[in-house]
Amino acid sequence: MGAAVKLLRAGAVLISVGAAAAAAATVAKPAFPAMKTLDLVEVDVVARAALEAGKPTAAEVIYNQNGAPFGEAAKTALAASSFDGDGDVYVWYHYRMGQDTLVTTLPPEETQNLDAEPVLTETVAPTFPPGAPSLSTAIDLRILVGTTGAVWYARAADPRANALYVERAIAAAMKYKFQPATRGGAAVPAWYTCVIDFR
Repeated sequence: MGAAVKLLRAGAVLISVGAAAAAAATVAKPAFPAMKTLDLVEVDVVARAALEAGKPTAAEVIYNQNGAPFGEAAKTALAASSFDGDGDVYVWYHYRMGQDTLVTTLPPEETQNLDAEPVLTETVAPTFPPGAPSLSTAIDLRILVGTTGAVWYARAADPRANALYVERAIAAAMKYKFQPATRGGAAVPAWYTCVIDFR
């Protein structure tokens, strides 16, 4: 768990992913976008990048609660960060106006050390891809559940899974609702394994 730091307008949480998770050397603080109104309370943005020699490449936003310009600010900050190691890295940017922000480094998804796992509370049935045969099949997904119970990101557990069915499975999973995971009595982001059945 990291230390509380005074970031008046934005902070970041690093989510390390994979067996050999990369450690943050420098996670750049995102710029707070210019706003016409100040009625915003909190915004979550999750960005991902592939690491090459510790530098993020092909940074992309995979979850953006309130749309641009928060996503662009987060992507720019991730691209300016550096890490020790290779592989994929996920960074959670939690914009919070006028309040302190806790910066926390999470362990790899296999060892989350949670008090309580996410609990699935609402599902959406997947639809078959257009023109695909209506055959029974199942797609295993790894889902990143956010602090409000919304799905931030989903990917196929097996990279060899049929891409058409994976796309439809992810589209359904992104609409799922959860009771978020907790650690120390507070809601935290966490990974969840889910099987999407096509029947």
